[in-house]
Amino acid sequence: MWGNFMLKKSKSIIFIIVPQWLFIALSIVIIFLSFSIVHKTITSISNRDTMLETTVVIDAGHGGIDGGTYDKNLMLLEKDINLDVALKVQRILELNEINTVLTREKDVSLEGKSNLQSTRHARDLDARRQIIDGSRSNLFVSIHVDAQPKNLNTRGVKIFYNKNSQKDKQIAEEIKKSVDLIVVDEFLNNNSIKTEIAPGNFYVLRATKTPGVLVEIGYITNIEDRELLQQEAYKKHIALAISDGVIRYLIKTGEFY
Repeated sequence: MWGNFMLKKSKSIIFIIVPQWLFIALSIVIIFLSFSIVHKTITSISNRDTMLETTVVIDAGHGGIDGGTYDKNLMLLEKDINLDVALKVQRILELNEINTVLTREKDVSLEGKSNLQSTRHARDLDARRQIIDGSRSNLFVSIHVDAQPKNLNTRGVKIFYNKNSQKDKQIAEEIKKSVDLIVVDEFLNNNSIKTEIAPGNFYVLRATKTPGVLVEIGYITNIEDRELLQQEAYKKHIALAISDGVIRYLIKTGEFY
C-alpha cells in the first residue's frame, strides 16, 4: 500500500508518493516532534506573532458543571477528553504557524460570558458562538465524544457539518481523509468501521457565521472506543488527523498564508 505525504512549500503543494510503512513512520516522527517541544509557550492572542494571519478556533465541548457524556465506572468525562485533544490540536497548528483561539483553556463552563436571557446551557452555547464569530477566524473545529447507549457496538469517528454550507462540508471531507489515513488503519482496524461525515443540526453549526465542523472522536459507550479515548497515543493521532485535515483545507482554499 502507498500513501500521500503532503508538504507545504511557499504556496504550492508537493505530493510525494511513499510506501505506507514509511508514511506511518513519518507520521510517528511528526507526532513525536509535535509533542516533545515541551518548552514552547502557548502565548495569549495579543502577544502572537503578527505574521500568523490564519486563525482557527478550537472548541472543546462542555466543561465546568457540564461534563458531557461519561462513564461513571471509570469516572471518564467527555469534557476532559475534549479539552485534552483540543490542546493537542492547538499545539500542532501553532507549530505550523497557524494562529489559534480556544473557547476554553481549562475545565470551565462559559455561560458567564453571555448576556443571553436563557438557560445556563443556552448561554454557554451562545458564548461559544460569540468567541467563534468574534475571533474573525478562517474556520472552527468543535471537539466532542459521542454516546449510543442503545447500540453499544457503534464506534468510530463522525464529523458533522452545516448542510447549508459548502465550506463546512469541504472541511469535513478533508478531516475525514486525514482520519482515514492517520487513525483508522492504526486504531480502528476493522473493515466495517468507516469515518462518517453527515449534516448536523447542532447549535454551534447552525448559529455561527464562521465555517466549521463538529467532530465526534469516538463513542464512550463502546468498550473498544472507550479504551482508545483513554490512550495518549490515540488522542495524539486524532489531534494530528484533525490538524492535518484543517491544514489541507486551508491550503486548498488559499487561506494558509
